[in-house]
Amino acid sequence: MKRVYYIFLLLLSLSITCCNTFELFDDDNIGETEQSAEVDHTMIFYVMGDNNISSSLAENVKQIAQSVGSDFAENGQIVIYYDRRDSTTLLRLRANNIEEDKWRERFEVLKRYEKQNCASEEVLRTVMNDVQTLAPSKSYGIVFSGHGGGWFPNHVSSGTTNDDQKVAAQSIEHPISIDPNHTPLTRWYGYDNSASVAENFMTTEIMVSGLSVIDLNYIIFDACYMSSIELLYALRNSADYIVASPAEIMAYGFPYSEIIPMIFEGSGSLIDISGQF
Repeated sequence: MKRVYYIFLLLLSLSITCCNTFELFDDDNIGETEQSAEVDHTMIFYVMGDNNISSSLAENVKQIAQSVGSDFAENGQIVIYYDRRDSTTLLRLRANNIEEDKWRERFEVLKRYEKQNCASEEVLRTVMNDVQTLAPSKSYGIVFSGHGGGWFPNHVSSGTTNDDQKVAAQSIEHPISIDPNHTPLTRWYGYDNSASVAENFMTTEIMVSGLSVIDLNYIIFDACYMSSIELLYALRNSADYIVASPAEIMAYGFPYSEIIPMIFEGSGSLIDISGQF
């Protein structure tokens, strides 16, 4: 069994949501790229952007792209699985000389997917296999970017229910959300498309199983409430380090321009890096 190091982000922040779709780039105009040679490290982003924080997650992707310029790690790469309302694409960023204001041109498309439920075990497992095939690397780490519930019941979290349902849920001593098949909905990440469908939430069990096909150095949650001991225990064999927050995460995400160079340059441990969040 792996020895896992948990790094908690002690944040007190507000979760900001918005419902409009903000398209930052048209990936139909980005050329396909063939498999490349193995690199030292690949940072994977699993971005579930088909929901009510799509605009904020689009801005996150822009910030990630802007941080990968000519001074980016020569033998490193970033791969982004980006699920949007109108398309789902596996993108790659590597060191380049493209000007920051032309950041859209920094993307390479590794694979285009049909419309799918990115909260499912099958999709997560497929994406992890695709990353290893199309972007071979000596080591991997992953960032989950989207809504998070940790051990938080999905029907009492903001944006997933109405006030009457919240009152009813809070009247129960230990409230949990129940789907039509009477399955508890706790410890979740997501959601994909609609918060009213149980299958659109990635449960901890799905995450653990989907990640079992890849060896990860770290898991970073750019999502709310993901440091509950129940969730971390379930992920104990999934990575060496887990970075998560017990509180809300601002919708505009982490300062990737600061933390990405630190990860690839080895200029700080994950404990140092977490201080930037």
